Amino acid sequence: MKTINSIILVSLAFVIFVSCNQQPDEGQRTTIIISGKLDNYTDSLKPYLAVNRIAAGQETLYPQIDNEGNFRVEFAATIPLDAWFVSDPYFIMVAKPGDSIYLKITPRDTVVFSGDRSIENAIVYNFFKRWMKQRDTYSETIKEAQTLKPEGFIQVMDSIKNESNRFTEAFLKEENVTDQYLYSWISTFAESDYYRELLFYAFRNRNEEMSTIKERVVSRMPLPREALFNAHNISSFTNYYNIMVIGNELIRKTGSFTDSARMNYILGLNKYPLMQQLLITENLLVKLEKLDTTLYEEYSNEVDSIVTEPVLQESIRKAYETAISNLREAQNINLPLIINDQFNAVELLDSIVTANNTKVVYVDLWATWCGPCINEFKHSHAFKEALAESPVTYVYLCAQSPDPLVWQAMIKKYDLKGVNIFLNKKQFKEFDEKFDISGFPTYFIFDRSGELVEKGSVWRPTNPQTLVRIKELF
Repeated sequence: MKTINSIILVSLAFVIFVSCNQQPDEGQRTTIIISGKLDNYTDSLKPYLAVNRIAAGQETLYPQIDNEGNFRVEFAATIPLDAWFVSDPYFIMVAKPGDSIYLKITPRDTVVFSGDRSIENAIVYNFFKRWMKQRDTYSETIKEAQTLKPEGFIQVMDSIKNESNRFTEAFLKEENVTDQYLYSWISTFAESDYYRELLFYAFRNRNEEMSTIKERVVSRMPLPREALFNAHNISSFTNYYNIMVIGNELIRKTGSFTDSARMNYILGLNKYPLMQQLLITENLLVKLEKLDTTLYEEYSNEVDSIVTEPVLQESIRKAYETAISNLREAQNINLPLIINDQFNAVELLDSIVTANNTKVVYVDLWATWCGPCINEFKHSHAFKEALAESPVTYVYLCAQSPDPLVWQAMIKKYDLKGVNIFLNKKQFKEFDEKFDISGFPTYFIFDRSGELVEKGSVWRPTNPQTLVRIKELF
């Protein structure tokens, strides 16, 4: 089986957070509206909003922008959440469900906030700019410290953490931040680098004893409830802990790990109730996104008694119901599906490219078990919307996947409009011999003359340069 290339992106970002003078009501989905104007707007600017859902992944939204640079985007929320808005300049905002925020953006210069949370936005914007400069001063020191033994690495990181804490405390005092959620969000954001570096160090040195590193990581717990509102950083911390601590310990003890072994480990973390709920939710959602309901069904009683946070309960419930519905309706798809043992995969793709010789052909090679593949599907609708006026044909090749029913269910779940093709082992081998596939997902871009102009995992829907590259072909 091919190695899956996992790409962890650290983006310079625009973060939307719910900062409140009072805690928002939960359980009712309300809308956050972000609108504004990009001064001196040109087509080279491709801003996008990536909304982080706590323990539930990310949703990318491309705002509609007119020729004058006016834009608008909206999304539903029940509690505070982060989002990344990648633009020039990048910046950080605060918001809450029901807010309407207006931004006046001067490229490579400033952002002026109006509407809801304008005062809080100015504080967070200043914090992010200053924090980025502060972080840059540590980068070489951290790089050099990675060669040290655990005790030496911890000593360096503790020193950096203390300096970072002094910087953050001084900033909070200078800005007179007293709002509980805003204070917690800034503090959590600032400390996240420390724990991320510890976890990556432990992962890189996973064959060595890492108890001292684990002690430092565990010292972050129990997580306060306000940590939920820093969705990006806490979701990342949960994910890293899941892979680099739990995964490593299970491998060291047993030589491998199963979904049940991981879940049983998590059930023993009752000293850290919020972290336990986040880990349970993350592991279940990973399986349910792949339309595998067995883990939830095996542990449903434990899940129902332990996961008490409404937003996490809702994420699990919705994911399970969606999985069941998609599996049930998998055969009722009104989209072109190609699945048989008779065709040659390379010849079939050639015929599709030839038949669309006035269009760009965008090919997505994926697998039903591939997490990064599925994560990109969440953003495919916004990606296609941004190319709505461009003649593009979308082809989805599913390979190395055992169950055609799950393939069909995923097509329905993620509304993969285009030509959907299921490759058996022989057909994928033919395709691999032609294109030398190194992992999943892999994307191909054919120009309007049928020439393959780009290939690789980098040409994913969430990469803004993919839109730029496709539009260059017209």
